Amino acid sequence: MRLAIAVVVFTACGDVEKQQQDSQNEVTEQKQTPPESVEQAVPVEEKREFPVLKQANHEKFLRKFWEENPERVVRITTNLGEIDIRLFDETPIHSASFLMLSKRNYFKETLFTRVVPGFIIQAGSSDREELYLKRVLIGSYAPNPEFKPHLIHRRGAVSAARPYEKNPEKRSSEYDFFIVVGRTFDEPQLMALERDHDKSFSSEHRKIYQTEGGAPHLDGEHTVFGEVIRGMDVVDKISKVPADQREWPREDVEILKVEVIN
Repeated sequence: MRLAIAVVVFTACGDVEKQQQDSQNEVTEQKQTPPESVEQAVPVEEKREFPVLKQANHEKFLRKFWEENPERVVRITTNLGEIDIRLFDETPIHSASFLMLSKRNYFKETLFTRVVPGFIIQAGSSDREELYLKRVLIGSYAPNPEFKPHLIHRRGAVSAARPYEKNPEKRSSEYDFFIVVGRTFDEPQLMALERDHDKSFSSEHRKIYQTEGGAPHLDGEHTVFGEVIRGMDVVDKISKVPADQREWPREDVEILKVEVIN
C-alpha cells in the first residue's frame, strides 16, 4: 500500500521554505517477504483475546475497546527520547486503534520512516519480519475519517497517514501515523491555501497557524486523533535527523516501546 501525506507547493504567497516545495508527496510502505509461519507472532492467549480485524468488523470492535479501556495517554520511548501523547475522545475509532496497537506492543522496534523539518515525522513501519507477523495476526482495516472542525494540524498534532491513490473516502492507514512539527504561516499564505485548496480557516485557526504553526493544508485530508503533551523537543530532534532523498532517516530512529501510562 502506498501511504501519502499531502505536501503543498505554495504559489503567489510570498517567500516559502524551499524544503516543503521540494518534499515528496508520498511515502511507500515497506514491502516485507511473508515468513513461513505466523504462529510465532504473538502468544496464544493474545490470539484468543483479540479477533483478526477486517474492514467489516473493526469499527464495532474498536468502539467497544475504547469504551472498556479508559486510558488516554501513551508514552513513546525512542532512542532519542520520550514523547507523551494524549488520545482524543472525539475520534474513538482512530484513538482506540492506536491504544489497541500500543497494548499489543505493535510499535515496539518500529521506525520513524519519514522526517521533514518544519513539516512532520512519520512512524509505524519497519522492514523487520516480526512486524509482518504482527500485522497478519492483528489484521487489515482502513478506518473511515473522523474529521472534527476543531481538531486541526497544529504543531504537536498526532494524525493518521493514508493512501492517496484510489481512496476518495480518505480512509486512514491502520498502522502509520505522523506528528506535526509545523511552521508558522502569515495571512497571505493562509489566503493562498484557501484559494488553491478550497479551504476556509476560522479566525481562531488562523491565529494558531500564525503563532504556534502547523500544517494547515492537511486539514480535512487526514484524521487528527491526538496531541503531544510532553516531548516536542524530542519531536524536533527527530525531524532534524539527516535523511536521504526519500526523507528516510540515514540512521535508524527506533521506537523502543510504547507504554499506556494513564
